[in-house]
Amino acid sequence: MDTAGPRPASGLAPAAKWSMYAGAYAFLCGTVLLLLLGPVARTVASVLAAPTDFPALVLAGPIPVVGVVVWWAVVERRDARSYLVGGAVGLLTAAFTVLLWALWALFVWELGLLLWAGVLVLFLLAVSGIAGVPLMYARRRLDDRP
Repeated sequence: MDTAGPRPASGLAPAAKWSMYAGAYAFLCGTVLLLLLGPVARTVASVLAAPTDFPALVLAGPIPVVGVVVWWAVVERRDARSYLVGGAVGLLTAAFTVLLWALWALFVWELGLLLWAGVLVLFLLAVSGIAGVPLMYARRRLDDRP
């Protein structure tokens, strides 16, 4: 199945373009959320032995790549454009980003740290799930299909 679709004059397929938008949007949402949780983000960054000068940017660092891959796999590849799928994209993006940091935490510390951060992780997943819905709204309204 060709999911790339017709290439516009810019040379970038709509699926690739929307996947990049999703990655950038997820990064923006994650960074804003981490800025609002400033002291918590700084503490988590220090516990993870990550730089604490700009903890929101450091902790949100993997989100653009994860967001692009998840959006493409869940929305564009399957051509699924429902609000439920948009929420799932937000949840999966957050879950995979948290999984990356959890693996890093296991490398730096041990399992006890992950259990301590469980409540924060659940909160971030809930907010991220909600954040995927506006992006799906934009994708449906600004659809490039004829």
